[in-house]
Amino acid sequence: MFVFGSSLVDNGNNNYLPNSIAKVDYTPYGVDFPLGPSGRFTNGKNVIDLLGEKLKLPNYIPPFTDPSTKGSKIVRGVNYASGGSGILDDTGALAGNVISLNEQIRNFENVTLPELELQLQENSKEIMSQFLFVVGSGGNDYSLNYFIGLANSNLTLEAFTDNLITTLSHQLKRLYNLGARKFVLMAINPNGCSPMATARVPTREGCVQSLNRAAHMFNAHLKNLVDDIRPDIPGSNLVFVNAYKVIRDIIRYPTSKGFRDANNACCEIANISQGGTGVLCKRGAVTVIADDVFPGSTLYASNLQQSWNSPNRSFTLSFIQESENTYFASISYNGIPIWRAGGDRGGAVDSSAALRFLATGNLELVNGPSGSIVWQSNTSGLGVTTAALDDSGNFILRNGSFPIWTTFDHPTDTILPGQIFTVNHVLRCGSYSFHLSSAGEISLRWNNSIVYYTSKGINATDNSNLNLTSPSLSMQSVGLFSLFDRMLSSPIIMARDNDYGQVSNNSLRFVQLDCDGNMRIYSSSVNNGRGNRIVRWTAVSDQCQVFGYCGNFGVCSYDEVSSNPVCRCPSQNFDPIDRNDGRRGCRRTVEIQNCQTTVLSLNNTMFLTYPPEINTDFFTASITACRSNCLADTSCVASSSLADGSGVCNMKRSAFVSGYQSPTLTTTSFVKVCESAMPNPPISSNDKKSDAMKIAVVVLGIILVTFLPFRIISWVSRIASGVGEFVSSASLSGSSGGVAGGVPLCALIFFLEGGGGNDYSLNYFIGLANSNLTLEAFTDNLITTLSHQLKSDGYGSGPTLEGCVQSLNRAAHMFNAHLKNLVDDVRPDIPGSNLVFVNAYKVIRDIIRYPTSKGFRDANNACCEIANISQGGTGVLCKRGGSICTNRSEYVFFDGLHPTEAVNIVIATKAFTSNLKAEVYPFNVKHLSEI
Repeated sequence: MFVFGSSLVDNGNNNYLPNSIAKVDYTPYGVDFPLGPSGRFTNGKNVIDLLGEKLKLPNYIPPFTDPSTKGSKIVRGVNYASGGSGILDDTGALAGNVISLNEQIRNFENVTLPELELQLQENSKEIMSQFLFVVGSGGNDYSLNYFIGLANSNLTLEAFTDNLITTLSHQLKRLYNLGARKFVLMAINPNGCSPMATARVPTREGCVQSLNRAAHMFNAHLKNLVDDIRPDIPGSNLVFVNAYKVIRDIIRYPTSKGFRDANNACCEIANISQGGTGVLCKRGAVTVIADDVFPGSTLYASNLQQSWNSPNRSFTLSFIQESENTYFASISYNGIPIWRAGGDRGGAVDSSAALRFLATGNLELVNGPSGSIVWQSNTSGLGVTTAALDDSGNFILRNGSFPIWTTFDHPTDTILPGQIFTVNHVLRCGSYSFHLSSAGEISLRWNNSIVYYTSKGINATDNSNLNLTSPSLSMQSVGLFSLFDRMLSSPIIMARDNDYGQVSNNSLRFVQLDCDGNMRIYSSSVNNGRGNRIVRWTAVSDQCQVFGYCGNFGVCSYDEVSSNPVCRCPSQNFDPIDRNDGRRGCRRTVEIQNCQTTVLSLNNTMFLTYPPEINTDFFTASITACRSNCLADTSCVASSSLADGSGVCNMKRSAFVSGYQSPTLTTTSFVKVCESAMPNPPISSNDKKSDAMKIAVVVLGIILVTFLPFRIISWVSRIASGVGEFVSSASLSGSSGGVAGGVPLCALIFFLEGGGGNDYSLNYFIGLANSNLTLEAFTDNLITTLSHQLKSDGYGSGPTLEGCVQSLNRAAHMFNAHLKNLVDDVRPDIPGSNLVFVNAYKVIRDIIRYPTSKGFRDANNACCEIANISQGGTGVLCKRGGSICTNRSEYVFFDGLHPTEAVNIVIATKAFTSNLKAEVYPFNVKHLSEI
């Protein structure tokens, strides 16, 4: 299918045209389209997409102007349509750069046809008969030509219409001579009834009859042309599609056609007074064009109070001071920099600097008395007349209302909602960079070489066979970081933040590459204070696995008290480059070229090996050979034996090596030093969190979300008895030394405790407890009892929400509040222990409140058939042999009380990786396992 016409059939050609005002590559356009904003002038699919689906075409017809539209992509057709264009060449001049119907046909003839013959190895006229040729043009010739006075003023409407049809007839014959045989001619719409027309020319009838009369006249002539032209193009078939009648009937009888509103635009229109066209949606549907900044305006680093602001004052462009005499020209949100002129490395200036918007249209960052250029937009001579910072955080240099240059197209370290990140973009911070490949894979790199993180997405299977054409990334306001491409039936989720689905007008989510080499999704709210931001997702969950985090020869580990990553040198044969900044790395006290060398063993330590080094550093050798081979190899500076049964030995020969130490690592590493080797002294007992037993206690809240409508038939024994049995059967005695001296059994075990919920539902609320006890007193008694039990082991409770039984929920909430306090209160009585509180109450509560946003459909019913008390059951558990739902991943509850596996996955994931203290306190289970 080959498509010619204007905006009603355009699928993105104007995206690639400079100086085109008729461009809709932004939201809300594409809000319902699988690939997001694509240049289609609608919320979802246009008529061409839907015809393609009915013809069972495998992919969307690609736009001609897309540079990737070539080769095998053109064998099923090409779309040449251009929004704002017309049958006549001078139509659409007001829309800037558009492609007229004549030019569209020339593109087909001169570019596509020769390449198609090469692809199919056939003569073009022989293969063209197999294709549909859709032509949808003419409406703009009235609205953007005749009715605004571009046409000869002496021409009547009838004469102008005759001229249009005659011109179109010649154009159809031209396509026929190029091989076209099957034509679909689209009528023009009743534009007189459009919101644009009725808003500008209010009438008693509702619609602007002059526009509708023109459309009706054109369509009548077009229908006649189907018969009139047939003798001139023998062997052809033409179809006239009367879209005018279809839309007119919907406008007249909207409710009977399944519509509610036939008078108003679905999106907010960008009026001419706001820099828009009065026709197209306002960018982002919420973005407001800021007060203009005019050439000659200047910001000075010496005046930090001076700024260019967005209309709602959410974003500011100003100088920020990062250290004593280091400044950046930066766009900030709530005090957080999200774009820097020149980036993190190239944009640093001193207090003499200025950001100048010159009369030439160039934006320049200059520094020093001489005004040397540090960075510039390179927009001189491009017709830039104004600039503005909009409410999406995008700073735009414009020619009139047309954007010439934007910060969204030149990102530095951040991706904001509404910003499109493509394969041509790179985020940078320090030595680190973030990339998107043409295959749709994201990666983090150190020094543009070492790839230490990659991802193809959460819901992706294998991107390698997708043949993506123009992949792009976008941060969505609901908390999804997604990959879009016209070849994808739905976006691929690259990351999902931990409060996904919870949208707040006062909070901004954004993706940022930090200078510690990690990429994170943050949220920031002005309500929480200036500069406040919360981590919602982290690319590399273990910071020590970021290559180069501790500099050359630095070894990363975690402080046992603060849990923060710390950097140390591998031995006393090294000195830190900067004693005040361990991340600067280490250097040998004596270089190995100047001495007799040996190798020093480092237990539980590995030197990180990532692509491309993994191909050259990989060997198979025993631990002894891994040590001796490095010593004998003059190019080897360090080696790591994984000691996991694989026999892998990584020989490090590069000038830069990055180390990681953790008690959980089985790896033994060797570093080459001058004789004699001087290992680091052991950490003193005063510096250790514990030299004896480390009991890791994970206190879980059991899920109690609904009222239990039954009498208790049997008693469930308390967990405490299990504690006693464990203590009596396990040997808790052992060496008083640390890990190296032999760890008692309990030091290697998680105590996963889940209790408390049943103490309410199977005790207090059915009257087994002392009837004189208040709920508060009963809770205090529970916590006191639990405190004693934790001194042997430990345990905990979860929710039970409007629509639920509030007395149970109040009890659960009270217990959990006391339990969280207990984490700190009991610690002095059980020295050497580590306790983590996992708030399953919050996790389940959020799922019940917002089930669909969390991926669930039913938060009220059990997945299985419940065995009622009258049937000999409990009213809670599944009926033996009873029915069960098939879509179990959509249900919150499996039976009358217990969650499905899908919910358990959410809780376990939160427990293991969450950084929110409202969900895990004081840290997560992953960190607990590594202590």
